[in-house]
Amino acid sequence: MTFQRKYIFFISVLVLICALFAPFWTNGSILSWLAGFCYVIYDTFLLVFVGVQVSSYLKQRNPPITRDDSLSLAILVPARNEKLIIGDCLSSLLGQINCINEIIIVDDGSNDGSFEKLKKDLQLSESGPLWHSQVETKIRVLFKSHSGKAHSLNQVLPFLNSDIVVTLDADTILESDALSKMKEAFCADSDLVAAGGVLVPFCKPSLWGRIFQTFQRFEYVRAFLSRQAWMNQRSLLLVSGAFAGYRLQALRE
Repeated sequence: MTFQRKYIFFISVLVLICALFAPFWTNGSILSWLAGFCYVIYDTFLLVFVGVQVSSYLKQRNPPITRDDSLSLAILVPARNEKLIIGDCLSSLLGQINCINEIIIVDDGSNDGSFEKLKKDLQLSESGPLWHSQVETKIRVLFKSHSGKAHSLNQVLPFLNSDIVVTLDADTILESDALSKMKEAFCADSDLVAAGGVLVPFCKPSLWGRIFQTFQRFEYVRAFLSRQAWMNQRSLLLVSGAFAGYRLQALRE
């Protein structure tokens, strides 16, 4: 981290601390208003920072992609009580099956009939901890007791043999070229460790659903632009867990 970045970071932390604790220190006096004003300045700085970084990114030319089709790709789908949507998720994956070397679904203790649906639709046969699909040989399923998404994903890592692992939420439906684009990103940059896809929220077709969907899409766009800005400063904090790619060796390390 350069001196300038350290300076900005510590100033930002100081402003946030003042904004959080000034009302307690001052019993609601004028300094409380000053703390709020500082926070507005801080948030405005972030908006300007994101705008400048994104505008500079748009002016950049994409480097030529060097394809490396030898990279293998694994898909991990953690699921809990996703009986109504997991079929659509799998359909979007099977439409891109040529890009995929293995698919592992992790059923995290579902109690809505997902277990029975997966066994029926995929014609699963038990083989050790992972059940194998007779419909599509690349699909395997791990049935486990409920312990959360992070634990579910980590339990599957020892079973993977691919170069790239993509985590995908069971309620995410991919565009037809999403996985090929993800793979191209890793092929083009041997130093790339993690990458996130762009997500578009969809809600039920009702008045409140459309209102919430509009708000959520705006929130998503702002979040992705913010991540792009921080990525330009080599300071990316996270990628979206709903659709993210990782180089497996780096992830294990």
